[in-house]
Amino acid sequence: MIQSRLARLILGTTILLAACSPANVATPTPTTMPTEPATAVTLTISGSGSVSPILAALADDFEAAYPGYVLDVLPGTGTGGGVTGVLEGVFDAAAMSRAAKDSEIEQGVEAVQFGVTSTVVIGHPDLSVTELTRDQLTGILTGAIINWSEVGGDDLPIIVYVREPDEGNTVAIRETYIGDVEFAASAVTMTSQTDMQNAVSDIEGAIGYATWATVAANRAEVKAIPVDGIGTDNSSPSLTMYMGVGYLTDRLDDIQPLISWLLSEQGRSALAAIGVSPVSAE
Repeated sequence: MIQSRLARLILGTTILLAACSPANVATPTPTTMPTEPATAVTLTISGSGSVSPILAALADDFEAAYPGYVLDVLPGTGTGGGVTGVLEGVFDAAAMSRAAKDSEIEQGVEAVQFGVTSTVVIGHPDLSVTELTRDQLTGILTGAIINWSEVGGDDLPIIVYVREPDEGNTVAIRETYIGDVEFAASAVTMTSQTDMQNAVSDIEGAIGYATWATVAANRAEVKAIPVDGIGTDNSSPSLTMYMGVGYLTDRLDDIQPLISWLLSEQGRSALAAIGVSPVSAE
């Protein structure tokens, strides 16, 4: 009798333990932790002194949109220098203020345009003169007019800054306003957008010309001076400047994120905010 009761007690206990056992609860699967980001991809760019500052100003926005990419924009070496750097493998992409030449295309270079901006006449921020005529600008740049009082301003010597003969802004100024006349013998030639803007910003009575979007990107303290009513808001075709990125065709996959962002709605908005008129993806 005792043995029978003991057997039933053991059996009941076993059943009770089985009922309380978590055997019917699935074993938790270990959560997979996010993998660490891949090593950052650095895109090194140099080239046009007009376009490089634009890309540098947008680097943070691009990197936020494409985590894992770093946009390293080096000081401008000119469009030609940027293309040479791409061909030699020194740069991943070239900042370009013109379309690719046939000779460059034959070597595998392709360029994608992302926007346009304009060449503008700029002056020291404290100048009292707010506009000029074509004849007045020609007189100033050639040295025929040497004091701001001659064009309705204060009695202040005019300090003229220009760029190299084949530089895009110089070509635009000549084609639109002054033709082939020689610059004043006293004119100081600047070799970069930044140097031009800094000089005009710092020197009282200074005048020069520059790419407007680059002025905005650099936050240069200069004033735009309309000529014959043409200014930053109504540029003429001859003052319009190409802005693009060049690369070797076999490197497209590497450069594509930057191109895609520049042509995206977000990129276009960022470009417009610093004075670049964006173009749409074809």
